[in-house]
Amino acid sequence: MSTSLRSQSKRYAVQSTLLAAALGILTLGIAYFLKDGISLVAAPLMVSFGFVAVSSIIIALLWCWVAEKHPDSLTTFYSVVPGFRMLAALATLTVCYFCVGRSAMVPYVIVFMLLYFAELAHHTLYFSRITNKN
Repeated sequence: MSTSLRSQSKRYAVQSTLLAAALGILTLGIAYFLKDGISLVAAPLMVSFGFVAVSSIIIALLWCWVAEKHPDSLTTFYSVVPGFRMLAALATLTVCYFCVGRSAMVPYVIVFMLLYFAELAHHTLYFSRITNKN
């Protein structure tokens, strides 16, 4: 595996996880000022952060593998990853729905979508910058 690809892959995973952590801290800061806000967003934040961390690590590893073994398939990779991430997000929220019930889903959806869209924007910006460099 090329050192450059490995470092770019690692940088993507670290940046994505740090972005999710920063948004999580911001969410906790906002929730702190609401009555019982932290208890309302603590579990959704853990689920959302776990999803972003795991998905960004998997995407980084897959990107590194595709870029090294099949560089002609990178455009397909860039277009397929958001679809699979969306399916994984829907599966995660479905599991949350069955675990917490309908009445408790609003905080899960709000916090999850905040981190999901931030990760999607980061993915787009990061890989468009890498593609434009090459």
